[in-house]
Amino acid sequence: MAPDGSGAASVLLPPDAESELLRVPVMAPSLASVFPRFGYPDVNFWIWVFGKRYRAVIRGWESSVLTGGTNDRRINWTGSALTTFYAAVRKALVVVIVVRAILVLAGLLFGGWLLFLRS
Repeated sequence: MAPDGSGAASVLLPPDAESELLRVPVMAPSLASVFPRFGYPDVNFWIWVFGKRYRAVIRGWESSVLTGGTNDRRINWTGSALTTFYAAVRKALVVVIVVRAILVLAGLLFGGWLLFLRS
């Protein structure tokens, strides 16, 4: 018997096997957890700008599903979509951080100019 009293056979089963044995469907993560959205409009705008390649991959995936091409089955569409989406997110976050830093620096310089040079 296992330390929890459930028997030796359950020790050898994978963690999700119990739900399969009970006929409970195993749920995949939602798209919202795989493809995040941000609450800031500037981040979402830059994701959209840099997401051109991602949208092209999704269109290719959809067209391959509709046409049922044999060569398209060898392409890892999920991996390609995730890779291109997260590349767009990385680029967008870098641009947003740089633009915000420039705006903060410009604001500080303008505030300093108003405070010290105009008095």
